[in-house]
Amino acid sequence: MMINLKFLQAKHIKAFASYHLTADQLAFTAHPLEKLLQAIQSSYCKPVGICYGKDMVGFFILQWGDIQPYSCDEDAMLLRAYSIQQQYQGQGFAKQSMHELPVFVNGYFPDVRKVVLGVNRKNKLAQKVYLAGGFEDTGRRVQGQVGEQYIFQKNIKLE
Repeated sequence: MMINLKFLQAKHIKAFASYHLTADQLAFTAHPLEKLLQAIQSSYCKPVGICYGKDMVGFFILQWGDIQPYSCDEDAMLLRAYSIQQQYQGQGFAKQSMHELPVFVNGYFPDVRKVVLGVNRKNKLAQKVYLAGGFEDTGRRVQGQVGEQYIFQKNIKLE
């Protein structure tokens, strides 16, 4: 099983018509179509698809610039709106995408040294995925839209 990460554009909108998340997932994140439309219009965000062959198995956004309160570091990038579609969960796609993240980010953003994210304290499954993917809990906490978020960080600079 080999996935690839690729930047998405407006032409990819139709791929999200059948993008399905569980009610539990939607309690912690907006539907990726909504986030894709916002990111396409931003000059500080890039939507990224997690692809397996021709299938879009997952999605996330990379954001730079002012990413406070997640990080004040200029060499940091924020990972937002991460999800794997329900029918592809439990098949290793999340783990593989976390493994591919440093290569992808370094290829397009060579000055970035770390990726940060906020994960809801109640979202134990997502915390487990991020920790298994090499993220570490920084110990910092922020108030998010649906409760307290733990700030995780992953050093991604390839040497």
